[in-house]
Amino acid sequence: MENDIRAQDILMESVKYPLIPHIEGLETSKEIYDKMVELLSEDVINNVISLRYDLHKLKLSNDKWLSS
Repeated sequence: MENDIRAQDILMESVKYPLIPHIEGLETSKEIYDKMVELLSEDVINNVISLRYDLHKLKLSNDKWLSS
C-alpha cells in the first residue's frame, strides 16, 4: 500500500498539466499507468498530429483568403 502511494506520487509529479484531469480520480498506480498508456498511445498521438496539420492548413487558407 505504501509503495503504491509512492508510485502514484511519482506518476502524478511526472505528468504534464493537460493529462492531470484524466488521471487525478484514479485510485491505484496501475490505473494511473494504464490511463497514461492509453492517452499517450501511438493512435492518439497520430490523431493529434493529424488535427494540428488540418488546423495549420485551415489557417494558411484563411490567411491566403484574407490577404487577397
